Amino acid sequence: MDERKQPIQWTPESLRQLLMLGRDLPEDSPPDKEETLSRVLFNELPPDREQLAFLPEIIRHACEHVGIINDRNVLDFLIDDNTDLNILKRIKEFGKEQALHAQSANLREIGSLINYCGIARALVSHQNKLSRLSYQELREKFDRLAGKSWIRSELRDLLCQAGQYCRKRVSDGQ
Repeated sequence: MDERKQPIQWTPESLRQLLMLGRDLPEDSPPDKEETLSRVLFNELPPDREQLAFLPEIIRHACEHVGIINDRNVLDFLIDDNTDLNILKRIKEFGKEQALHAQSANLREIGSLINYCGIARALVSHQNKLSRLSYQELREKFDRLAGKSWIRSELRDLLCQAGQYCRKRVSDGQ
């Protein structure tokens, strides 16, 4: 009898397990966070839902499902001193939503980082707090995040600048 080799039937779970072979790092390891952070930062900022509501239905549908073509990603906006305050508000909200709806501790922490980086850029570039937290509380958050080993140097620099801004405000009695 001719026994021919049958192709392996891969399920999504078996493919996941195969791809995980050799990975000896836990989910919350710094290299994994660095990779995940890069994926999030190099994506375009999602369209503003309030602005989409005013577009004709066919354009709104295309924007929601295809995305708005933009040559700048989240990181570009965060490291640019001239980013508009309204964009920074969107980044802050994007980060907050990512943190609230995250399906892992990594994504929750990355969402929180993006939220605070939006606040940091608004402080450094526009002297606008975008937060109800006190300057002391913000300084503590910025310092804690800046100390994480998996954060990109550009974001660490931004958080340190914002921390210095907050220190000055606290020492001025605000």
